[in-house]
Amino acid sequence: LSETIRPEMDESTRWQLTKLLTLNHFTEEDGLATLKQTLNLYAFSGTAETKAVIDALTKLEFEPTTGRISQKGKVGFAHGIKIILTVSDQILPK
Repeated sequence: LSETIRPEMDESTRWQLTKLLTLNHFTEEDGLATLKQTLNLYAFSGTAETKAVIDALTKLEFEPTTGRISQKGKVGFAHGIKIILTVSDQILPK
């Protein structure tokens, strides 16, 4: 078993955690920055590898989509959002 890692809680961290409690779908202009900020909040260990993976996220896109669903013999359609996250393999550690 590994030890529990707890985040450092300062004023900015508290504010960032409060922002997470709001409905935020990352769809605004700064969606990628918001996603990276959220991931950094949960990267308690702060390792270089974790930072590199977060930094490797280069683009966040959304597309409306519709899919066919089947449940207990009944067929229907569901509307949703397709999320496309681009990761740069040049930034990732080897």
